[in-house]
Amino acid sequence: MATRLVFPAGSPGLIIVRLVTGFLTLGTLPRGIEGAPNADAASSARFAAYRAALREAGVRPDPRWVKPLREGNAAFAGFSAAGRAMMLKWLRTDWAELGCTALLTQNDEVAVQAIQVLQEAGIEVPGQVSVVGFDDTDYCSWIRPHLTTVN
Repeated sequence: MATRLVFPAGSPGLIIVRLVTGFLTLGTLPRGIEGAPNADAASSARFAAYRAALREAGVRPDPRWVKPLREGNAAFAGFSAAGRAMMLKWLRTDWAELGCTALLTQNDEVAVQAIQVLQEAGIEVPGQVSVVGFDDTDYCSWIRPHLTTVN
């Protein structure tokens, strides 16, 4: 069964603050967030809250921890394809150097692709990296391990 995190209606930023705080309490530094920071108001709020929660915890956010799904003027091919492409690129570049142990994603589609790419690279999810999606879609229970998602 997928872990579904349900928060009271309200600011998407509050959800991110709670997630980041929870990860930090467990001793895991969420050094990765993958998405489209300016895609919509909810996305912008999530990214701003991520940075704010880290700063409040005394962690200086590294800009390399945020990986936009859209780079430059590249056409946006859809969340699944973009999530897979970005995760593959991240693994080839600075993933290991950054020591990412938790990944917050734009949505469940991106999370599923990130999990698949991580597993293909021999990285255990959730053993080595925790992955959290958003939107509580059907994808959550289709993947192994089941996806943790925020509704």
